[in-house]
Amino acid sequence: MPRGFLAVAKLNLTKPKMKMKKKKKPKIPESSQDQDQDSNFAFNLKQTNSFSLMHCPIQPLGNLLLGPTTKTNLRDAGLGALYCLPDDLLLDILSLLDATDLAVFSTASKSTYVFSSHDPLWRSLVLSKFEGQFSFVHSWKYTYINSLTGKLPSIPKSLKITCFYSDYLFQSYLCANMEFKPEWLKRDNIQRRRGISVEEFISCFEEPNKPVLLEGCIDTWPALKKWTHGYQTR
Repeated sequence: MPRGFLAVAKLNLTKPKMKMKKKKKPKIPESSQDQDQDSNFAFNLKQTNSFSLMHCPIQPLGNLLLGPTTKTNLRDAGLGALYCLPDDLLLDILSLLDATDLAVFSTASKSTYVFSSHDPLWRSLVLSKFEGQFSFVHSWKYTYINSLTGKLPSIPKSLKITCFYSDYLFQSYLCANMEFKPEWLKRDNIQRRRGISVEEFISCFEEPNKPVLLEGCIDTWPALKKWTHGYQTR
């Protein structure tokens, strides 16, 4: 056997063992962990043609604590002596006004403009005055104007309003535009009942204030089969 081959055979060809240091995982700040946990319970609002957070004049009351500059609520400053009334009570009072008085009230300040533009107020006026003889246009306020004048009103630019905080008034924006996460809808724990009597409904659900889904309520309703697209367009 050649000497060169023996020399190579005697070499220690094993690589020296290198100690590899394990990389430490970066510590996540507690604030980030809290934010991740909070995100599971957070919600988003849809951005649509009729709603945008940038143009929404009302903010939740909790945002008053997070404001970068002012700590003054425009709601209180613009209502004068009425600022001490809760929002729901003030709206109950405004619901007693007719359309003309409500429009005049809206010109007093930015706060009165926000309250008098509350859509449910105008919805009640539309339904009470025009009943079913109207076509919805943009909002209930503009629907009233359109139904009264017979002309499609031009929609002006919204009045720029900032620093207005009200949980009660923001509730309607929230309910109409909140996005539902898929995991919220995975669990179906609401009872479904079919053919339930009025007495059973009152005793089992209305009095204990429990939710229930009623099934089969319109199975025998003629319009369910009669109201086809062709029938509606005739």
